[in-house]
Amino acid sequence: MALTTCPECGHEVSSGATTCVNCGRPLGGATAEAVPEAVAAASEEAGAARTWPTALLVGAAAVVIGSFLPWATVSIFLGSVNVAGTDGDGVLTVVIGAVLVFVAFRAMNPGIGRGAAIFTVIAALILFAIALYDFIDIQRVASDLSTDLAQASVGIGLWIVLVGSGAAAAGSFGLLKRR
Repeated sequence: MALTTCPECGHEVSSGATTCVNCGRPLGGATAEAVPEAVAAASEEAGAARTWPTALLVGAAAVVIGSFLPWATVSIFLGSVNVAGTDGDGVLTVVIGAVLVFVAFRAMNPGIGRGAAIFTVIAALILFAIALYDFIDIQRVASDLSTDLAQASVGIGLWIVLVGSGAAAAGSFGLLKRR
C-alpha cells in the first residue's frame, strides 16, 4: 500500500486513509476548512430543531403560571379584589397548558409524530381562544362597570396566558411545519 504525507503535520499515512492518524486532519477530497463548516451546519440545524419545541414549552409554561395569577381586578372605593384564573376558565387552561408542557419536552428529543404536532396546534389555538374570549369579556364588563366608585381591569395573569398561548401556538405551528 502506498504512503502519502499529511499536509498538516507531515506524518506519513496510508494513501487510502481518510484522516491523518497523527493530527486528525481530513485527507483525500475533504479539506480542513470543510470540517468546521460541516460541524457548524450540523450545530445550526440542531439548534433550529429545538427552536419550536422551546417556544411551545415556554408558552405552555407561561399559560400554566398565568392561570394561577389574577385574571381580573375590581377596584372600589374601599379597596380592590382580584379574581384568579383558577376561579373560572383558568382550570381548563392549566390542564391544557400542562399537557402541552409534557408534549414540548417529548418534542425536544427524539421528537413527536405528525398527529401529536396537529394536537398541539389545536390545543394551543383552544388556549388562545379561551384567553381572548375572557380578555374581551373582562374588557366589556370593565366598560359597563366603570364609574367613579368602581373600576374593573384585566389582570396580569390573563395577559400572561394570552401571550403564552400565542407563543405556544407559534411553537406548535413550527412543530407541524417540521413534520
